[in-house]
Amino acid sequence: MKKRIDLFSQRITSKQLVDYLRHVRVYSLTLFIVQLVIIILLSVLFLYFSSRTDRLSEKKSTYNRYIVLNTPFVQDLRRFAVKFSLLKETLKDDARSYTYYNHLKTIISKAPAKGEILDFSIDNTQKIEFTIQVSTYEDAIAFIEYSENPSFLENFTVITLNEFQIDAGENSSYDLAYSGSFVPLP
Repeated sequence: MKKRIDLFSQRITSKQLVDYLRHVRVYSLTLFIVQLVIIILLSVLFLYFSSRTDRLSEKKSTYNRYIVLNTPFVQDLRRFAVKFSLLKETLKDDARSYTYYNHLKTIISKAPAKGEILDFSIDNTQKIEFTIQVSTYEDAIAFIEYSENPSFLENFTVITLNEFQIDAGENSSYDLAYSGSFVPLP
C-alpha cells in the first residue's frame, strides 16, 4: 500500500479557527470604523468648502453688479479729478486777469477823456499790455496827460506809452498802446 501525503488538508482546531475569525472581525471592524470616520470627515470638509465657495461666488456676483452699476460714476469721478487738477494748476499760474481788467477799467473811467480798452493782456507777474482807443486828437492828448498824473501812476510799478497810432478813415480814432506792470492788488 501506498501512502500519500495530503498537502491540502490541515487540521485546524476549532479554537484556532475561532481566534483567527475573532482577529479578522476586530481588524475588519476597526478598518470599517476608520473608513467611516474618513468618509464623514471628507463629507464635512466637502460641505464646508462648497458652502464657502457659494458665499464667495455670491460676493463676486454682488461686486460685479456693483462695478457695472457704478462704472459711469467712477468715470465721472475720474473726470472730476482731472478737471480739479487742471483747475489747481491753472490757479497756481493764474494772473487774476478779470480782477486786473476791472481795476484798469476803473482807472480809465477816472480819465477826463473817455477811452475804450481794445486789447488787454496780463501774465502771472502782473506785466500788462493794453491799448486804449479815443475818438479825437484832443482826447488822446488829455489821456496822455492823465497817464502822467500821480493818481494814474500810483497803480503801476512801471508804465510806458509804447505806441501812438492814428487810424485815418471815416471815423478817425487814436490808439494808445501801453505796457508795464501793475502794483499787486491785495
